[in-house]
Amino acid sequence: MVKPKLETELHNGYANFDVIGHVMIDDNTFPKEESKSASGYVYKRASFLVKADQSSSMYVQLMGGHSEVNPQVWVRNKNGEMTPINWEMRDKEEVLSNVDNRSFMRVGLEKGEDGKLIVKQFVAELDLLNYLAEHLDNNMYVEIKGNVEYSRYNGNIQRSFNIRSVFLKDEEAVKPKAIIEQTYLLDEHSLPRKWEDTLVKNGKMVVNAFVPQYVSKENGKVVRKTVAMPQTFTFTNGTDKRIQFIKRFLQANKGEVIEATMRMNVVYGVEESTGNVEITKELQELIDLGIMTEEEAESELTVGSQRVDETQFFNVVLNKQTGKPRIQVRYDPSALIVWGSEDEEVSVDDAFAETDTESADNSSDDVFNDDELFG
Repeated sequence: MVKPKLETELHNGYANFDVIGHVMIDDNTFPKEESKSASGYVYKRASFLVKADQSSSMYVQLMGGHSEVNPQVWVRNKNGEMTPINWEMRDKEEVLSNVDNRSFMRVGLEKGEDGKLIVKQFVAELDLLNYLAEHLDNNMYVEIKGNVEYSRYNGNIQRSFNIRSVFLKDEEAVKPKAIIEQTYLLDEHSLPRKWEDTLVKNGKMVVNAFVPQYVSKENGKVVRKTVAMPQTFTFTNGTDKRIQFIKRFLQANKGEVIEATMRMNVVYGVEESTGNVEITKELQELIDLGIMTEEEAESELTVGSQRVDETQFFNVVLNKQTGKPRIQVRYDPSALIVWGSEDEEVSVDDAFAETDTESADNSSDDVFNDDELFG
C-alpha cells in the first residue's frame, strides 16, 4: 500500500473552550476608562476567573478597541469574505444584515417579562466588554464560550481564553465544567520514555505535544505563518484500555506527526488527594459491622490537598460525517516550525526546555455546535 504524502505546512485546527461556573469579579474587573497605545489604538481589556468547582477554573479575557484614525471593525460577510465596517456603523441593522453569523458575539444576562433571556449580539469586542461591565455581577452562574489563543511572551508560551459568548445558566439544571477542544500535534518524542510504566505506576503521564497557532506578527516582525507552539497535556488513567488507546492513536512513528483533536478538562485550583488506604484490623471491623463502607473510609482518610494546574485528557472529538475520531497521521516533522526568541527556528527537541505551558494570569451563541467547526 502506498503511504499518503505527508504535509510540510501546518494548518490551523480546533481551539475552543466552554466553561460553566460562577464568575469572580469586583469593582476593578472592568476598566472605567479607555487606554491608548503608542500607535494610537484606543482599547479596554478585562479578565476574570470563572470557577466551575474547587479544582476546575478558567481565567477568561476580553479586549476590544479601535484606532483613533479611521476606526473600523473587521467582520466576515455572508460571502465568507473579510470586510471592514465603519466604527460608527457597527450597530446599524442595514449593515449587520450582511454579516456572517460567525462574526457575532452574543450575550444573554437579562430576562424579559416572559422569563426568557434577552439575547444581544455585537461585532465589536469593546461593545461586548462594556455590556458585561453593566450586566455581569459577581457570583453569577454563566456559560462562557470562546476561542483559545496561544502566544509567546518573554520566551514563555501563554494560553488565553478569549470570550465570544456569555449566557446565564440555571445552576440546578446545568452542571459546571471547564473544557477545551484542541488540536494537538504529536511526534515520535511526544510520549516520554517508558511511558507505560509511568502511567501505570503513577496514574499520571505528561505528554509533550504542540498546537498549531497562526502568528501574524511577533516582536514587531511579520511572521504570517501557522507555527507549532509547545504545549503539554496529561493522562490520568493507567488502565489497559487507556494504554491501548494511546498505542493505537497517539504513538507516532519516526518521520511522522499525528494530528489529534481532543477534548480536555482544564484543572486549575485545589485538588484533594487520597493515598493508598491501609485497611487496619480496627477499620475492617467497622466495615464488617456496616458502620462505614470502604469507599467512605478512603474519602475520610484524605492525605491532603495541593494546587494543580493541568490540562487533562477527557475524550476525543469525532467527525460528524464519518463518526471517526479526528486523529490522523498528517504531517512530516519538518512542518513543526518552532520559533526562537529572535524569530529563528529552534530544535523541536528543545522546545519544551523553557516553556511555561499554562499561564494562570491570562487574564456565535454556541461555539461547539458550529457546523464549520465540526463539519
